[in-house]
Amino acid sequence: MSSKKDLSADELSECVQDFYQNMADRLLSHFKGSSDSVEQVMDQVEKYIMTRLYKSVFCPETTDDEKKDLATQTRIRALHWVTIQMLCVSMDEEIPEVSENVVKAITDVIEMDSKRVPRDKLGCITRCSKHIFSAIRITKNEPASADDFLPAAHLHRAQGEPSTTSVQHPVHHSLL
Repeated sequence: MSSKKDLSADELSECVQDFYQNMADRLLSHFKGSSDSVEQVMDQVEKYIMTRLYKSVFCPETTDDEKKDLATQTRIRALHWVTIQMLCVSMDEEIPEVSENVVKAITDVIEMDSKRVPRDKLGCITRCSKHIFSAIRITKNEPASADDFLPAAHLHRAQGEPSTTSVQHPVHHSLL
């Protein structure tokens, strides 16, 4: 990959996809079709590649991602006046266990920025979601619905501070 430093994100993505496919094919033939073993190895390969390529894929000097990030952060911060009550969120943060879950959810959102591998980022989102569902369940004394969850998730994402990591991450991750 060191000879491919001047490639665009799209070209780099194509190289990585080719490498992934070739590696998976070779592993399948080596492990004689054991897809669980291949999946475990490929997860580690992805972690290694994403760690090595992180700067060139997510922090390239040739994009205006930072400018877009700052504009998005400004718009999100402008919504600081939005409250739980305005969004009809079924969550009573006066209850200590609910408040604790909210803090954990916000922490998970913030922690996501330190992760470089898509699976690790998804782990943060999953933990955040579980904390939000738990906070709603404790408040309502019944399981949370999607109608309860979505406004709470949006609010706590905004409270978690807009990411300093590129807003283009979903685009770049979909390339790899």
